[in-house]
Amino acid sequence: MSEWKVYLKDNNPGALEKALNCFNIFIDKIHRSILTAEDVNPIISMLVEKCMTHMKPVLKKLAGEAILMVFCAFETFEESQDTLLALAGHKVPKNAAAGTLTLGLLFENFGVKKLKYQDYAATIVKNSTSTNPAIKTAAYECYKGCYKWMGDALIPLIEDKLKKQQMDDLKKLFEEVKAKGDKSKRVFKSE
Repeated sequence: MSEWKVYLKDNNPGALEKALNCFNIFIDKIHRSILTAEDVNPIISMLVEKCMTHMKPVLKKLAGEAILMVFCAFETFEESQDTLLALAGHKVPKNAAAGTLTLGLLFENFGVKKLKYQDYAATIVKNSTSTNPAIKTAAYECYKGCYKWMGDALIPLIEDKLKKQQMDDLKKLFEEVKAKGDKSKRVFKSE
């Protein structure tokens, strides 16, 4: 697994796109017993920091798909919790935005039963009050992903932590989620 880090940090967008396509095929075929936290966490960090922050939209899409596939194969979030929190709380704003967006992607696709909202709540609240618009938008995407599964039960958990304007903005986003009505989710390979 560690060989992938070399290819996933390539600066050439064309080469990086090919590496992501190959990685997605590889991770789709891999068996759970081969994956360890020591392998997965650096790969997740690399995908978020190098690919999710990239200017080329196709690379962001492929990286997002790769992250979802890694967790489908790895079948646990607990061993990657520290990595995900570190990425969402990164000192570099574009990495923090990408890390928070990744959390939103995971919440939206796997739900709040597999990825525990409480474990990430403080970081999401902190990012939603950020002055950086990219980080704030990414935090709102996290809330949208959580709302998809929790519904109105999420509102009392965040209402007292956010300003009135932020809650108004979120309620508009929540209405979009309600209107969509999508409850599809990803499952682990063993399910």
